[in-house]
Amino acid sequence: MGYFGGMAGPWMFLPILFWLLVLAGIVFVVYALARRQPMGAGGADDPLRPLAARYARGEIDREQYLKMREDMEGRGRQP
Repeated sequence: MGYFGGMAGPWMFLPILFWLLVLAGIVFVVYALARRQPMGAGGADDPLRPLAARYARGEIDREQYLKMREDMEGRGRQP
C-alpha cells in the first residue's frame, strides 16, 4: 500500500504547490513595484500637472502659467 496507507500521492504535491505560491508572490511583488510611479517627478500626485496641461491646451498664456506656478511653489509669497 505504500507510505501512510496509500495517502502519499496527495502529500507529494505540497512542496511543489508551496514553491509555486512563493514564485507567484515574487512575481506579484516585482510587478507591483514596476508599476509604481516615482513621487514628485511628474507623478500622478504632481499638483503642477493640471496647470501645465492648461498651458499646453492654450487655456492660459505664459505669464499666467508662470505666475500660477510661482504661487503654487510658494515663491510668490512675500513675508
